[in-house]
Amino acid sequence: KWKSKSIKGLLKYSELKRKNRLERNVAQKQEGATALGTLSERDVLMIGLGLYWGEGYKYENGELGFTNSNPYMIRFYFKWLKLWNVEKNSLIFRLTLNEFFRKKEKVILSFWANFLGVKEEQFSKTTFIQTNLKKASIKNVEKYKGILRVKVRKGAYLRNKILGAIEHISNI
Repeated sequence: KWKSKSIKGLLKYSELKRKNRLERNVAQKQEGATALGTLSERDVLMIGLGLYWGEGYKYENGELGFTNSNPYMIRFYFKWLKLWNVEKNSLIFRLTLNEFFRKKEKVILSFWANFLGVKEEQFSKTTFIQTNLKKASIKNVEKYKGILRVKVRKGAYLRNKILGAIEHISNI
């Protein structure tokens, strides 16, 4: 009987700790958002340059492209491209999926098209790769969205402008 009470007490304490941690996380995220305030167009431009510097195509055959697996980062990239007067209909997409998710290709492709507000016809043939999945990936099957490559048609001119801006930043 005392073991049962002890376990119940431990579970109640653990749940309280978890709840407090979650509330703290929400408050800390709000503090971060408040500290940042409203972003100006220049702020968005600079953030996008940083993202492109890290994840954009810099060396591949003159293409203006960006690859990432985070849907929110891709959506931000869209907003950033809009600052450069790039429209969604001038984008080409290629989805890369682990072979394990071949049967979910249509669902994942539809997710991306709907989330980004683009047409499925803008997607080229999906690339499948064979890699060892971590157990965490298999457990998070519903969260897996693959890797999306976003390329701008006829983007060489803009790519050179972007790389010039990044070069300017790197010389500071």
